Amino acid sequence: MLYGLSQPENTPEYDEWEEAQDEKKALLDKYYKILSGVDIEPTTADEVSEYYDKLVSVMCSLRQIKEQICKLEDDFPAGKEPDGDYNYDDSVWEGDR
Repeated sequence: MLYGLSQPENTPEYDEWEEAQDEKKALLDKYYKILSGVDIEPTTADEVSEYYDKLVSVMCSLRQIKEQICKLEDDFPAGKEPDGDYNYDDSVWEGDR
């Protein structure tokens, strides 16, 4: 049996871009979960201080996620999907590739 004669499904550039899109989606989900978990309704001065510290911590986490998302978007823009197909000459027999 011959191995390695079939062409890959996608180009490496496309696979890398697709992985980056998946990673951005996961980071956005994480960002949303952090935001939805913030429940702030202070009723005392102690709670105001406690919630302030909590918000500072949340904002640091959100900033880190934002930076990761922005870096991925710079490197792998959502609107600039690379060609996923290899450009093989259709006249070439599969075994000659």
